[in-house]
Amino acid sequence: MPTQSIATTTAKQHSQTGTSDVSAPPRRAWLEACVIAGGVGTIASAAIVCLQGAVLVSGLTVVEQVFGWLLAAWSASILVQSVITLRQSHRTDRYWQRIGALGLLLVNGALFIVGWLSGGVLHTPVGLVVNNTTVLMSNIPSFVGSLYLWYVLLGMQPAIPAKRNDVDDTTLNQMMKRKTGLWLMLAAAVPMMALYGMLVSVLFGVTNFLDTHRHVLSTLVNEPTLLMMGMVASIVIYGGIAWFVASPVMAVAGFIFVATSKYE
Repeated sequence: MPTQSIATTTAKQHSQTGTSDVSAPPRRAWLEACVIAGGVGTIASAAIVCLQGAVLVSGLTVVEQVFGWLLAAWSASILVQSVITLRQSHRTDRYWQRIGALGLLLVNGALFIVGWLSGGVLHTPVGLVVNNTTVLMSNIPSFVGSLYLWYVLLGMQPAIPAKRNDVDDTTLNQMMKRKTGLWLMLAAAVPMMALYGMLVSVLFGVTNFLDTHRHVLSTLVNEPTLLMMGMVASIVIYGGIAWFVASPVMAVAGFIFVATSKYE
């Protein structure tokens, strides 16, 4: 009887904590890469939703301000979801359910970026279609996707392959390849956010301000300090532009690394 009680308790703990399962479904690397890409994309989506909320909070009507604060709170929820999705990226069950939920969740961010690029940068007719109202309405499918993603992440027990202590060098190299791909996609997500363009614009403005008012500022700050401030701004601007240009290559390379990592 004590042995049966201990076994039952251990089984319950195993079910509740989501530890490794020997009988987990086989790993599907390409679908896992899609899940990781979606999880990384939700980081940018959280930033975009937060930006929309910040704009509405500064609105004139109470309805806009309340909706803005709700969007800001939701952006924090999306950020948490991205972290959990990436932490559970090695689970081998419900690939398509996670991909579908992430796809719905990313509708809002995708429309925002399309509208920003086509209307604000390229000035194409698409920008007239993807206007602010359309982007805000796209929060509806994104919110549905977010709710379903919470259900998949927390409402369903994840199936995680059992950890093996006798991993050979080939398997270890493949696991490191997957980890490298994940970090490449994460690194690519930061400058790919449209918000970075705004940061670059601000830094260009700071640089122009320093150049224009150099004589006035020289009476307040010494010349070496001014030169250092201008140098730091230039490094951030041009380094960020280089990072922005390289980020698509990093994202594609990271995706391929994860998708082609072969181990169970």
